[in-house]
Amino acid sequence: MMRSQLKIVAAIVFLAALTFLAFLHPATPAPRKRVFIAKAMVAVLMEAADAYRRDIGEYPPEEMGLRVLRFQPRGVEGWKGPYLTNNIRLDPWGHPFIYKFPGPHPDEPGIASLGADGRPGGEGNDSDIVSWKQ
Repeated sequence: MMRSQLKIVAAIVFLAALTFLAFLHPATPAPRKRVFIAKAMVAVLMEAADAYRRDIGEYPPEEMGLRVLRFQPRGVEGWKGPYLTNNIRLDPWGHPFIYKFPGPHPDEPGIASLGADGRPGGEGNDSDIVSWKQ
């Protein structure tokens, strides 16, 4: 085997070992990290909703939800998305994001993660992370 081929084989074995170890010990984000990630995800979803509004003239209707930020809905003219590069994931606790339009402020939507418990309200890790308080 040539030296470059050996390096490639060694790199593949190394990556396979790392992948195997990651499955044995999955990294679970610490509570503070999950809150930080949820806040960042809510902010990204709001930015995408704002971009949709700039193109269409209004925020996505509640019945269409956040899906229209990724996939073009039928009958909506002016859509220049996708406004998100990846599919919409669940929040860091495995719950879907909540989308309301109109939100608490009548002229804009409300996007929320309901925290660790997946229920409205709560304190600490169970606190809601909402677009209107960021």
